[in-house]
Amino acid sequence: MEGQEVFDDEDGDEDNTGHAVNDEDDESIEDLSHELVQLTEKSEPAFHPLIRALYHAVG
Repeated sequence: MEGQEVFDDEDGDEDNTGHAVNDEDDESIEDLSHELVQLTEKSEPAFHPLIRALYHAVG
């Protein structure tokens, strides 16, 4: 590709930008939202505003 650096990807753990790629851990928005709700139920009250903000950002 002209003008774009391509990284060696022999072991399949990087994309063409050099960022790590993990296809096995791809999660849907619903899965992430569910995990955030569980964190709210289990976490310290001080973390609730942060978790709520993450939930709204994902949703």
